[in-house]
Amino acid sequence: MKLESTLLKLSSSVLLLAMSVAAVQAQSVSGRVTLEGANQPASYTSVYIPNTGRGTISDADGMYRLDSLPAGTCTLEFSYLGYRTAQYDLYIEPGKSVTHDVLMQEEPITLSPVYITPNGEDPVLYIFNQVNKQVEVNKKRLTHYDAYVETSVHAQDLDFIPVVLSKFLYWAMRTALKTVHLAELADFCFRNAKVDIRFNYRLVSDKGKTKTLDHKIVDAAPAINDKVEKELIRYTAIDPFTLVYGRPWEYHVKNAKKNPSQYRLVGTTEEQGHVIDIVEYKVGETDSLASKCTDYRAEDAWAVLRMERKNSSYSSRLECRDFGHGIFLPVSHLSIPSQYELDVKNEVKRMREESEKQGEKLSRMERSMLERMEEFARSGRKISPHMLFGYNIQYSNIQVNEK
Repeated sequence: MKLESTLLKLSSSVLLLAMSVAAVQAQSVSGRVTLEGANQPASYTSVYIPNTGRGTISDADGMYRLDSLPAGTCTLEFSYLGYRTAQYDLYIEPGKSVTHDVLMQEEPITLSPVYITPNGEDPVLYIFNQVNKQVEVNKKRLTHYDAYVETSVHAQDLDFIPVVLSKFLYWAMRTALKTVHLAELADFCFRNAKVDIRFNYRLVSDKGKTKTLDHKIVDAAPAINDKVEKELIRYTAIDPFTLVYGRPWEYHVKNAKKNPSQYRLVGTTEEQGHVIDIVEYKVGETDSLASKCTDYRAEDAWAVLRMERKNSSYSSRLECRDFGHGIFLPVSHLSIPSQYELDVKNEVKRMREESEKQGEKLSRMERSMLERMEEFARSGRKISPHMLFGYNIQYSNIQVNEK
């Protein structure tokens, strides 16, 4: 494997964006989520409170926490792909904290040997087409909503990247980041070994037009400048409906029509009062870049309930909920990079040995980068370079035109 591709793959963690947003006040609920039969934590489980719209994500160890909750009975909903969504009613006394651990049970899936469509169309294409038709209807029906977005960014050990990359590769990567409005944030992360930023804002969508209001940095360590703040808002201020049913969705619809063999209906299950069709497929031309995807679609409303994307570098999850009238909107979204501890000294040794074994001669650029890596290795520092980003969304004043 060429050194450039190895380092660029490492650097791609900059583009992979998870979250856990909380304030420390009053009543709270916390605990650990684990997976039945797997003997492992349910990392990045979605935790949601339907009656308030509050939510969070469990961390890599399955730990979650929700603060500033009202006293009284609180319903918590836990969802994790491949496992049954679980709901619990908890009573929280004024000024008290409650610990509640959860064991996620594997989801029962009905494997239907025959999925009968009205016109004999391929089942997956039929499902995609039905959802696509409903998207166009809902664009007109959903006339207004307010969304309160809580966002968190965490970056770690990205200061390793500019030390090692050549000037050309660094320029190329920064140019790519600039096209997705992440160059200022990336530069900020490259200058600091650890970054934690939390910020909130409101989105108002009225008759298909969306505007961002009242953005506020809750805390940032280290402190960020105006350019980074503006970039954060610009990058994340996406209309929630468009997030689910925008360009990525349109691409999947076209791809399903063009390459139907890549898609298969795994089966059905029941969740939140809906029959859910589970569809699996791949996106991408090569195995190293292809993402394995799993979509949960509410059959009666023809809407997306849940999505997951996975490849060798990252996974992402998006959770939606039914807000009435068949309107499903996202309540959480996160991307989770593959995290690993990088022993730089051993990595340099491995790269040299692999190059010699394959009989490849290192280019001047490769030798230069290996030398910089060796210099870095002398510090004895072990690193886990990654960047996590995501958000929870609360809605109010949802207006649907039934005509």
